Amino acid sequence: MSLLPLCAAVFLLDMALVLGRRTDFVDRPVLTGAVASRHQALDGLMTFATDNSKVPLIIVSVLATALLGLRARSWRPVLLVAGAGALSVGAATLVKELTDRTRPPASFWAVPESGFCFPSRHTTIAVAVLLVLAYVFAGHLRARSRAAALAVWAGALGLALLVGVSRVYLGVHWATDVLGGFALGAVVALLLIVPDTVRRHRGRQRPWRRGADWSRSTLPPVP
Repeated sequence: MSLLPLCAAVFLLDMALVLGRRTDFVDRPVLTGAVASRHQALDGLMTFATDNSKVPLIIVSVLATALLGLRARSWRPVLLVAGAGALSVGAATLVKELTDRTRPPASFWAVPESGFCFPSRHTTIAVAVLLVLAYVFAGHLRARSRAAALAVWAGALGLALLVGVSRVYLGVHWATDVLGGFALGAVVALLLIVPDTVRRHRGRQRPWRRGADWSRSTLPPVP
């Protein structure tokens, strides 16, 4: 539960440093190093990660959870993931407009971009959607295989990290944009995961409420 205030604090601190223009000591050397390390073998992977980290990721994730929901006869999985997609897009877009931070010089760009850059919207969406997707599927797998559930979490975090790295590698974001995207995406995910976890935990603690009427109708009369 303490992860939510921690991620929010990281995001607010990062945004304060960005607004105060105190990030050059990190942003410029990281960007320069990332651009200098470009290699033909990595270019395709990084471009693919960037191109598929917004709308395609949301669509695939919603479809995957819809199938899971059909099997479980529940709208919960798809609503959680769709909520993560919608909230992350809205939150990142709002903060971009409020901070109006300029992107790195266009001479660094390996792909076309436009608009403001803090936080990285690609990273925010990827982190939020992938974390909620992992939460849904890991919860489904945990009863069968704890190792499989851990693998789902590891895969989600790895893919989110790849998206964040790709934004700096392609020269369209500063490192602190990506950090802000990670923190904001985690906040969005946790705002959905924490209440859902609490609700499910309370439901397991008080199963008698679901069958209260049946219980009363079958109890023998008290002499």
